[in-house]
Amino acid sequence: MQTIDAVALSILGILYQIVKEDVHPLSYGVKPRELILHAMQDWTAIHASLTTLEKEGYVVTRQVDTLQVLLTEKGLQWCQEKS
Repeated sequence: MQTIDAVALSILGILYQIVKEDVHPLSYGVKPRELILHAMQDWTAIHASLTTLEKEGYVVTRQVDTLQVLLTEKGLQWCQEKS
């Protein structure tokens, strides 16, 4: 199991803030531009965090017309417990 650093946890929190009001937060595909705007970090750092979060089961990524990031049940539960 990989240690999740503060930057990755910050990205997880940002994902939660984006999807939490949606009727189906686990199926809301967050696009890179949304993350870049909210995180105020470069894509390289965000992508590294997403890779860590995906390995730990907190998010999944899928390539549609553009990359989309989705919270998993595990990620949603973690965020709800922390907020």
